[in-house]
Amino acid sequence: MILRTQRAVIAATSAAAIVGVGACESTGNRSSTATTVDPCALVTSAEVVEFLGVAAVGRRDGLRCEWRGENTAEMLTLTLGRTGSTMRDLTLGIPGDTLNPRSAGDGMYFVQFHAIAFAGRHRTGTIQIERTAHTNPQREAAEVRLARLVRPRLVD
Repeated sequence: MILRTQRAVIAATSAAAIVGVGACESTGNRSSTATTVDPCALVTSAEVVEFLGVAAVGRRDGLRCEWRGENTAEMLTLTLGRTGSTMRDLTLGIPGDTLNPRSAGDGMYFVQFHAIAFAGRHRTGTIQIERTAHTNPQREAAEVRLARLVRPRLVD
């Protein structure tokens, strides 16, 4: 059930053309439509340290970038949506799964798996921060702050 819903969130946020500001390592698992997309470029190294508490290099897998602290449980994940994706795509999920979106204000929603869903001008994205030092309210506040930084960087 968990993996199915995670795939639903990832699937609902697929294929985008992005111009960004960071760097990443590629896992080589990119589809042909994702070869020009770099979700890792949307979060700077300084922001990774700010939001994770540790330095980490982003690892890109198609439209998803994941930063993990070395030898820690700290993790930041950004998944981008395809051009034309909407918040409705993110908040509906797969029939039978319950994402239970909850408003985070500013047109953003907290969705299952402690992630925030947001929409740029022409696409959506999700951000998930896992930091052992954070309580849920601290994590949610950090996700909102990072989403507000990333959202204007989503360009066509």
